[in-house]
Amino acid sequence: MTLAEVRDVAIVLLGVVWLGVGVVLLLVGLRILVLLGAVADRLDLLTEAAMGVLDSARAAAGTAEESARSIRGTASFVGETVVSPVISVAAAAAAAGRFVEALVRPRGTGGVEGSQDGRFR
Repeated sequence: MTLAEVRDVAIVLLGVVWLGVGVVLLLVGLRILVLLGAVADRLDLLTEAAMGVLDSARAAAGTAEESARSIRGTASFVGETVVSPVISVAAAAAAAGRFVEALVRPRGTGGVEGSQDGRFR
């Protein structure tokens, strides 16, 4: 076998190998396309599920906002109808007690601290 024949056989073998590599690359490319299609389908399902969760979160946020608004209104109502009158009554009772104390206590005395035997003068 001459060097030219060896060269020709090597070129043919290299061509066959490159043809095989090309077929393998073509098959791998087709499998990648199929895989991308499957991933796209899964991504669509995932997107739909995420949208459902997002809608649920929006509904929950709306409900929480309504609840907060209701609680704010209830607190305001209780403050106006219960707490304010109780504060007014307590203030009036304290003022009346001080008034009665001022009427009952004799003038010019400093109270118990001012007397020497512990009695009012």
